[in-house]
Amino acid sequence: SDAETAEVVRTAINGWQALISEVARQAQDYYGTLGPFSPESLAALIGSAFIGAEAFLLLGFDETSVPVRKALDEVGALIRVLDQTHPSEA
Repeated sequence: SDAETAEVVRTAINGWQALISEVARQAQDYYGTLGPFSPESLAALIGSAFIGAEAFLLLGFDETSVPVRKALDEVGALIRVLDQTHPSEA
């Protein structure tokens, strides 16, 4: 509700979204298709998921009702599996 604070937060989030978009572009170059997603739309979903997860944590939801940390760990595990099935050529 504070315009000055909102501008600072938007600037930070825009930088984060740009970083995630770049990583998604690199993933697209490395793995091939991102399916129906553009790097920017995939970054929007990733950013939204993390902001939502942060909101759950800040609101005090526990891991039994909303297992945020477990879900993030599982995403990491999926990324590791994908990396193992498509080893780097470098």
